[in-house]
Amino acid sequence: MRKLLAVLAVFAFAGPVLAQEEGAGEYASSVSAGRPLDVPPGIYANTAARLAEFFAATNGARTVFATDLKARIDAGTNQLIIDVRPAADYAAGHISGAISMPLAVLFRSENLAQLPTDGTPLILVCHTGHTASMALGGLVSLGYNAYVLRFSMMGWNASSNQKIYSPTQVQTIFGLAGPLVR
Repeated sequence: MRKLLAVLAVFAFAGPVLAQEEGAGEYASSVSAGRPLDVPPGIYANTAARLAEFFAATNGARTVFATDLKARIDAGTNQLIIDVRPAADYAAGHISGAISMPLAVLFRSENLAQLPTDGTPLILVCHTGHTASMALGGLVSLGYNAYVLRFSMMGWNASSNQKIYSPTQVQTIFGLAGPLVR
């Protein structure tokens, strides 16, 4: 028991130090101080109202399943599929018709200028849906009609017996094993 406690103590104290070491990898966690707001919060009243309406109506989620997206593609439905993964991942394989606009550059003014402002649905795609969900919040706050591909490429590429638990339901990932463009 003492040996186990000693090992746990070493990891408890070394873990945070190891995570901050030089070259610890892109997934090392760190938090830094942000910039103070340089404009009064009230200037964002329209954006705040749009987000409040969005979260009240959708509980923060607007998703489309892979089978539904494939049907929309096959039917020629007007939409824009935006792959927010890094360019190398997009090049390795993406959904037909998708454009590459990695999250790191999505919100640059020249890229936002390429997006339709007429209410055309924007379907956001990443690896699992998490990064696309971050993009969703930003685009909705700007007034775009954005959606996330549920389970994103994980759902597009294959079905899974993995169960996803939420407070209200259990979901199985029903993927498409959909076609990729390389």
